[in-house]
Amino acid sequence: MLGSDPDAYGAALCQALFADPQAVAKYCELRAAALNRNNSRAVSVQLIVPAALQGLRWELLRDPVSGQPVGCDANVWWSRLLPVDHTIPLPPAPTSVRRVLLAVADPVDVATYRLPGIDAEYTDLLRRALADWETSVISAHWDEVRYQLYAGYDVLVLVAHGTLVEGQPWLFLVDEQQRVARRSGADLVAMLKSLGERCPRLVVLISCAGAGDDDRQPLTALGPLLARSGPPAVIAAYGNLSLVTAARSLPILFRDLRLHGQIDRALNAARLAARQDGRSDWWALTLFSRLRDSRLWVSAPAHQPDSAPFMVPYRRNPLFQGRDKELADLERLLCGDEQVTVVVNGMAGVGKSQLASECAHRLRDRFPGGVFWLSLANPEDIKAQVADCGGPEGLNLPGWNGLSLDDRVAAVKRAWAMPVRRLLIFDNLEDRDLLRQWRPKTGGVQVLVTSRRGDWRATDGVTELPLRPLMRSVSYQVLLGPRAYEQEAQIEAWLTEPQQRAVADAICDELGDLPLALALAGAYLADNPRLALADYHRRLQALLLADPALTDAMAAEAGLPTKYQRGVAAALTLSYAQLTPETDAAALSLFHRLAWLAPLPVPEALLTALSDTQALDPALRRLRAVGLIDRREVQLHRLIAAFGRERDPEPTATLSDTVTAVLAVIGEQDLDRMPLAGTPYRPHLEELCRYADRLADVLAARLLMKTGWLLDIQGAYAEARPLLERALAIRERSLGPDHPDTASSLNNLAGVLYAQGAYAEARPLYERALAIVERSLGPDHPDTASSLNNLAGVLYAQGAYAEARP
Repeated sequence: MLGSDPDAYGAALCQALFADPQAVAKYCELRAAALNRNNSRAVSVQLIVPAALQGLRWELLRDPVSGQPVGCDANVWWSRLLPVDHTIPLPPAPTSVRRVLLAVADPVDVATYRLPGIDAEYTDLLRRALADWETSVISAHWDEVRYQLYAGYDVLVLVAHGTLVEGQPWLFLVDEQQRVARRSGADLVAMLKSLGERCPRLVVLISCAGAGDDDRQPLTALGPLLARSGPPAVIAAYGNLSLVTAARSLPILFRDLRLHGQIDRALNAARLAARQDGRSDWWALTLFSRLRDSRLWVSAPAHQPDSAPFMVPYRRNPLFQGRDKELADLERLLCGDEQVTVVVNGMAGVGKSQLASECAHRLRDRFPGGVFWLSLANPEDIKAQVADCGGPEGLNLPGWNGLSLDDRVAAVKRAWAMPVRRLLIFDNLEDRDLLRQWRPKTGGVQVLVTSRRGDWRATDGVTELPLRPLMRSVSYQVLLGPRAYEQEAQIEAWLTEPQQRAVADAICDELGDLPLALALAGAYLADNPRLALADYHRRLQALLLADPALTDAMAAEAGLPTKYQRGVAAALTLSYAQLTPETDAAALSLFHRLAWLAPLPVPEALLTALSDTQALDPALRRLRAVGLIDRREVQLHRLIAAFGRERDPEPTATLSDTVTAVLAVIGEQDLDRMPLAGTPYRPHLEELCRYADRLADVLAARLLMKTGWLLDIQGAYAEARPLLERALAIRERSLGPDHPDTASSLNNLAGVLYAQGAYAEARPLYERALAIVERSLGPDHPDTASSLNNLAGVLYAQGAYAEARP
């Protein structure tokens, strides 16, 4: 039979197509002309095939001169062209990230239909082939596939069996119980067509077992139907694509496509590699396209980090998942023509800041004026953050270094009022007055807000995007994904057992489908690989019965509804209980110290100061293993930090050690010459100042003085003043009004008042400081000379030239 002999099949096609010698001559003439044009290395050959002949294996067609198959000729990029009168427009500009949805249908009852199961190695192979792409993997349930595609993917890879019913293709997908759910190919065509511009640019249809060796193949029958109406290009596996051939060809296909964006070129490279390895089914991947140039997108240029400011404190989370619809909504709203303020609101732990970070990373190229992240949790910190947006790492405004804080803020506001597309992210905004105060009223700025508030009014001028707990299918991924990754297993396989699924559902219910709590549980399961899911559930229930509710402080920090507090507390308690003082002393010490810092990334130098150098890496690995710190950055979620402070057996000592370590690191920085070098430490210093009243007077004054001084040299005078006033009050109370350290506090506070133009308030402080220094150190000491100079400066500024002169 011709079907079992690719060479004979290709020769028969050649004989039928090129029976006329004039056809051969014309083919050779056109091919030579195309190759010689602009010294081309290869020519795209697109075969227009009548619908009745699409089932034939045209990729095996032999060249009438060389006798080689045209489907794997190094000089020919071969595809089947489907002329249509309409096209779905491709995006006018490339996206910076290519997104792939990998949907796998492996029904538990597939044997009923006399078909084998989808080999787990096939799915693993596809994951590896797509390693350089941003890939989401789901079970091929119809509603889930449709929901995911609504978020917008560049490529859909569907691994499923198929069949032909009265000549029409049908697919074997899965239902909620992972049993066979048959769906017609016409339904898939209609669904993809309905997506409009959200339709994937490429659909890849693969099955590791086809319906036979004849020319009536369900996936290749579906390919042209899809390419005519939905995606501009479809690759369909013809029959049984072996695992070995897939392992050789698919990584090359996706790598070349990612680099060059031309689908016929990428498929040609994949076929050549498979044929060079002697694979008889090298031809089985068939390309149907309605693009005459076969180009799916233009390769995006490498991002230039200095081309536009990107002031987001978080690196991108490679494990982010489950918010595709929300991300699609954010892209539609923020990248539209109208100026908008979008508020992502929801309870603590639901993933608001994570969503905002992912949105910023995905859309950064859509905002040529830059992306700016501001934490509005502490109102007193906002002006300094806005001012920083104008610095060298931000807008790099001219003359910025010489401006006061207020002038820097004004300069940034003027820049934001320009008609340049920018994105501002206001994280943790709970006071609507702050939105009115800091939101630009004109210009090209779009604003994204994260907030726990759910009572926004129409007069606030915002579009709300409520963030709910995760969909259950995504909750499974967060809960079981870490263990599945460690064990190289499939979540879907675990959940085929009704009892396992019921236990997983019970855990998700008790944790409220909250990403934070599920991530803790997932890390716990991965760290205890032999622990049955049911045993974890029993441990969770035991803690729930013991009623480990959040303390008042933690509940206030979390803002969680009461029904979720006990579940989150139980998950935290289980994870924390894995750390024992006997084996995890370094990890516990580091965790408790991190709990006093701001919920932002901790600089490397500070990490080293907080832990013994040799113990640091093992401690971080241990904390990541139990899920208590972020896997991208070293930082704690606010709720986990509050839990850590509550569980610390010696909180005052830990706080003191943390403050001492931070002050030591700050002392090592050359901040007089480079004030901005202190910026990564500033939020942690300011956070520690919130707890200054729990410290001994000497250490509290040092902390307040150092933080106020850093804010002073960075121009944040209004923020520095109250800290320096507190430091002065502590030193006057504990050391007395005439102590040299009191004089130092007087000088620092007077310096800030002088910078603010409050000369009348600064003068008596300088006079007091001078008197103390003269009395304690003598009239000829260098510090006395410095105090004299300070006082003379303020007298000169007041116009008291005669008093300033001596």
